[in-house]
Amino acid sequence: MMNRLWVRVDMVGGECYIGSLDYYYEEGDDLMMVLEDQAYLGLKIDNVHKCKEVEGKLLLEPIDAGSSIYKSSMIIMNTDNIITIKFLKEDSSIVKELEGKITKKEKRSVKASKNILQFKPVKRENV
Repeated sequence: MMNRLWVRVDMVGGECYIGSLDYYYEEGDDLMMVLEDQAYLGLKIDNVHKCKEVEGKLLLEPIDAGSSIYKSSMIIMNTDNIITIKFLKEDSSIVKELEGKITKKEKRSVKASKNILQFKPVKRENV
């Protein structure tokens, strides 16, 4: 089963990003182990926005704004540059706003990709 988790990532140097981690899990999987496995090869974050705190409120700027050459995903290869990863509440206004944007994009792309099958990755055994 796939799950989407919204996070705020604070980096060394004061940069702040908000995005989603999409991961597959089985019943009984430990979330921290899933994140550790994902971070080993680089932490992949989708739907990324830069964030700034102004007067206690978060302001979001999309990375892929307008004519930007960047896609709205990023991979943090060196996790030593991460200060904190904070999990956002699913019912927060920021998450609802970003989820709304994603569902609009998904509705558009579903029409063009009806013949594509999604495959579930094979579960790795812990040694």
